[in-house]
Order: sequence, then C-alpha cells, then structure tokens
Amino acid sequence: MGACCSTIGHNNWSNKSYVLEEVRKNGYSLQHASEELKNDPEVVLVAVKENGCALQHASKSVRNNKEVIISAFKQNGVALQYASKELKNDPEIVLKAVKQDGLLLQYASESVRNNKEVVMTALKKYAWALEYASEKLKNDPEVILEAEKRAGKLGSSTSSSKTECMVNTIVLMAKKKDGNLLQNLSDDIRSDEDVVIAAIKQNANAIDYALTNLQFDNTVTLEVFNKDVNLLKTSEYLRSNKDVILAALGHNAV
Repeated sequence: MGACCSTIGHNNWSNKSYVLEEVRKNGYSLQHASEELKNDPEVVLVAVKENGCALQHASKSVRNNKEVIISAFKQNGVALQYASKELKNDPEIVLKAVKQDGLLLQYASESVRNNKEVVMTALKKYAWALEYASEKLKNDPEVILEAEKRAGKLGSSTSSSKTECMVNTIVLMAKKKDGNLLQNLSDDIRSDEDVVIAAIKQNANAIDYALTNLQFDNTVTLEVFNKDVNLLKTSEYLRSNKDVILAALGHNAV
C-alpha cells in the first residue's frame, strides 16, 4: 500500500486524474504537469476555466485550440496574450474577446487591429482601445466618433461638430489634453482648418504640426495669438503677419 502510494506520488504530475484534480483547484498547477498533459486539451481546458492565465503553461498546439482560448479569456481577458499567433490573427476570436473587454485589442495582430468591425466593437466596451487601433483607423471619422461617444466627452454626438470629435480624439489617445498630439494624425486631418484651430485651443504650440498652408492662414494664426500672446515673441511667422500684429497692438502685447 505504502509502496503503491509512493509510486503514485512520485509520478503524480504525469497522472491525468491527479493533474485534473489539482488544476480544478488551482489552474496554475498546470505548470507542474508533464509535457504530455500540457498538450492535452481536456486538462488545459479545466485549468484555464479555473485561471485563464494558466494558458501560458500549455503546449504550443493547445494554445492554438479555439475552445481552450475562448474559455481562457472568458475567465481572464489577459490570457489572450498567450494564444497562438494564428488565433491572435483570427478576427472571430478577437471579436469575441473585445466584446468582453475592449482593451484586449492590444493582443490582436496588426492585421486584426486594422479590422474596423473589431475595433468598433472594442470601442463600444472601452474608449481607450483606440490606442491599439491601426494608424489608418485612428484617423477614421466613424471610429473617432465612436471613441468619443464612449469616452463621454461629446454628450450628444448629433450636436457635436467634426472639429470637436477630431480634437477630442487627440486627447483621448494621449489620455491628457495636449494639442501637440495633432502630429499623430494624418495629413488630411492636419490640413483641416477647423481641426487645427480646435487643437490650438488646447495648446497653441499645436500650430507646429499643422500643414504649412494653415500655419500662414490668418484665421489660424490669429487663433494662435489669441490663445497665447507670448508666442508672438518666439514665432517669426506670427510677427510677420499684419493681422496678428494689429491684434497684438490692440492687446498691448507689442
């Protein structure tokens, strides 16, 4: 009897019944299992249902098992990071994940982060997921609007202008008010006068990231001056602008 128990004790992590019992109590116990059992979908499934992050101890093959992966991130969303590259590149899998937690978008492949349906779904759960969208989608007006709606910054999207939407997105991506983040947007957006002016209203230095044609636009330069008269002392293009100088005289700034 004692010899038998001793033998079982010595080989318990190769014993499927024993391992199943252990991972039901503590999914992380999977790390002690034999390589054969780490490659057993049944064993790993039980483990990840107890602790999704136990997935990191599964074999490469099992980390490519859809049923196991879905169960893992349902228990703990961050478990998605341990999925195979193939499944991180599977829009169906990632879509299920971001429906649970929008921030899981960060673990998706570059291709999936450019999938508009996946990104929009992620944003419906968590506005900051925009940070993990592809550069193309970060500049998509529909995506930006959804992010803003979720962030609660626009109130009623029907009464909010495109300007507010675009500029608030800059804020959204940085998690702070900084018009200088205009530099992260596309040329099309940086050439939009309304967008540039709204960025300047947050930070006058944002003018540095507007396209050249807008830097010398009177409406834009006056807005810069109105935001920060001190820029007149350091900005050559402001000091060479007649309308700005006249406005400065009116403010006794020169």
